[in-house]
Amino acid sequence: MRTAVLVLASLATLTLAGCASPGPGHAADRRKVKENLTPELLTLNERHIEVENRLLVGFNTNMRMFWSDLSRASHTDRPSRLTPGPMPH
Repeated sequence: MRTAVLVLASLATLTLAGCASPGPGHAADRRKVKENLTPELLTLNERHIEVENRLLVGFNTNMRMFWSDLSRASHTDRPSRLTPGPMPH
């Protein structure tokens, strides 16, 4: 009997509490969601970190190619052939 009273009291409390109506910020939250449905994506299929990593890999590769090209242009990529002794290159 006591259990039935506790169950009825719990149900009555839950029924009276109900659900809270959305506050004034609810419409602003919906607008934010509508403006950016995929906030984690920067492009069609990449997140911010993936785009950043791709750009950094490209920049790193370009810089290494630049220094390699500069080395070849200034002829410092191999020993001088003007030496009188043999060079093992």
